[in-house]
Amino acid sequence: MKNPIHPALSPESLLSVKEVAALLNRSVSFVYYKTQEGSQYHDDSFPSKIRIGDRAVGYRYQDILDWIESRRVMGEPS
Repeated sequence: MKNPIHPALSPESLLSVKEVAALLNRSVSFVYYKTQEGSQYHDDSFPSKIRIGDRAVGYRYQDILDWIESRRVMGEPS
């Protein structure tokens, strides 16, 4: 399947928090708030982060695409 947003990325590619924020056209804080337990903006449906180092996390590209699509289906802004 061709990648609809960025043809060079495979579905298994890992994106940094900054790349996820850029893809969503949101701030880095938005990504953190979506994943932070206890945040008023926490969203259980937001993709889980994957630890890739002591101080680094990534998000699977396909998970982000699926989350975007789920928001479109529900009629909610991502």
